[in-house]
Amino acid sequence: MRDTSCFSRTCSRSAVMALLMLAFALLAFAALSLSSTNAHALDAGSQEMHRVYNPNSGEHFYTADTAEKDSLVSVGWTYEGIGWVAPAWSETPVYRLYSGTDHHYTMDVGERNELVRVGWRDEGIGWYSSDSRKDIPLYRQFNPNVDPSARRNNSGSHNYTTSKGENDSLVSIGWRGEGIGWYAIGEGRTIAPAPVPDTSGSSNAGSSSGPSVSDTVYITKTGTKYHRASCSSTKRSNTTPISIDAARARGLEPCRLCFH
Repeated sequence: MRDTSCFSRTCSRSAVMALLMLAFALLAFAALSLSSTNAHALDAGSQEMHRVYNPNSGEHFYTADTAEKDSLVSVGWTYEGIGWVAPAWSETPVYRLYSGTDHHYTMDVGERNELVRVGWRDEGIGWYSSDSRKDIPLYRQFNPNVDPSARRNNSGSHNYTTSKGENDSLVSIGWRGEGIGWYAIGEGRTIAPAPVPDTSGSSNAGSSSGPSVSDTVYITKTGTKYHRASCSSTKRSNTTPISIDAARARGLEPCRLCFH
């Protein structure tokens, strides 16, 4: 009579191994699916971040709230377009704080807590930094001519931009580069002004020697001109970066020393 016990045990072991392998495969697939879902959930949706400028204080302000932006523009702030595109939600919030005359933005909880300790008001989460993309940084610069701890006239202490060119220009005229503030999921865009007709009669109307719409220029609080970063007339002045279209919209004229 044939002994089938060994054969049965071998079949049983094979069946158990097959079931274990199937269970492992199902668990691996579930983990992969969950990981993929979480990766997509890191940055949920998107929102455009408005950039506005206060010509009296030199402060740049950033908000996703269109009503807040419109309210500031209605009282004299200059709208400079979209600074960047932020995720509508992520696991990394950027906190907004207010000193009474200046706003500050940081994703560093320790920095937020320290500012609150010395009297800044915590205004909650302003927006979110990207968790999934690290290729569009918001560069942060500090103006050493402004004392953020002063009780008055301390606004405009920081600037934030996705433009490496704007960052480098500010650093070249004395601002201190403070690295990366947070990350965006999309680039910003400035407001293109209406074409200015050439009334000089010059045949060089199409020359590219002048500033382009995307240029960053620099202004002082009381000046009537806009300047290049290298302009000798503003070396000792407290200048503020502004887009060329915003400068023109305010009626400012190019400096004769650095634009000629």
